[in-house]
Amino acid sequence: MWLRLLIILSLLWGGLATPVAWSVALADGSDDGGKGSGDGGKGGGDDHGGKGDKGKGTSRDGPKENPGSSSKPSDVRNYYGQVTLNSSGQVLVGDTWVQSSSPWLKLAAPGMWLEASGTWNGQTFVATEVKLQVPQEWAYFQGPADLIGAKDYQYASAWLGRGPNSFLSLKAAPDGQNQVRVVAYYDGSKLRAVPTSFPAPPAGLKPGWVELTGMVGSQGLVWLSAKPFP
Repeated sequence: MWLRLLIILSLLWGGLATPVAWSVALADGSDDGGKGSGDGGKGGGDDHGGKGDKGKGTSRDGPKENPGSSSKPSDVRNYYGQVTLNSSGQVLVGDTWVQSSSPWLKLAAPGMWLEASGTWNGQTFVATEVKLQVPQEWAYFQGPADLIGAKDYQYASAWLGRGPNSFLSLKAAPDGQNQVRVVAYYDGSKLRAVPTSFPAPPAGLKPGWVELTGMVGSQGLVWLSAKPFP
């Protein structure tokens, strides 16, 4: 009888032990899974952190990609065109008015081509630099018109081209009391694009664009001063 009772108790005890083991195993598995999710959460945190680092990197590197980007104004432009009018300091190039304090702009005659650097002010181009590009050989004269063969004028303002009596532009000028002003290119031996009857410039003048002033008297044209232009 005792033996039968022990067998019954052992069977009962074995049936209870198995579920307990399963419950422990399931509990351990849940803990491992929780830790895995936690690691995944930490992994997600690292990803976000990585993106944050990249964002900082872009911010730091941004200025290095454009060094000195503000050193030159972005609105500076070049303008090239043919002069159609020069009247009292107002110069029309194509259909655009060009303004500048450059002395070259004052010498821009109709027909010449100029290049200017500057900015737009509405429909007007305000130039800080002006270059007269075409023609390459020319001279400006103001004085008694007979010195340049302009017989229809007493005093004239003339833009002289290459060759005798070659006028790029010619107009009447106020009485200058026999004073002469010339802007021309000096090549080291002679003035270009001026009548061969003009005297040589004073000694010591270096090659380049020059401005000369003189007077017409009993001995003809005499230079009084000469300097680089402008």
